Amino acid sequence: MKKCGIAILICILLGVSACQNSVLKLKKETFTINMKEEISVDPSTYIEADKKVLKKTQIDVNTTDSKIISKIYASDGELVAIFIESEGTYDATAKYKDEVVKFKIIVKK
Repeated sequence: MKKCGIAILICILLGVSACQNSVLKLKKETFTINMKEEISVDPSTYIEADKKVLKKTQIDVNTTDSKIISKIYASDGELVAIFIESEGTYDATAKYKDEVVKFKIIVKK
């Protein structure tokens, strides 16, 4: 009987956590670009969310600076895009407040 109660409690806890809505929804898990294309740091490229959330969402591509050919900045100094020198698979994240979602960017020739 005690095991049954524990199992029910676990199911309830899992159900509650599954019902919590994520603010950030990935458009897909993996994005593929050609090496000569820019890697966008615009959240709307990767995330479906309302405009207020997108405006405060940060995109980070995990790469070493030696693989970056150039970074493109807007007139206000905000990073807009990066170009990567090497093909490969790069881990990326989108972060809004405490929520982080992970995805991959594949750079190919």
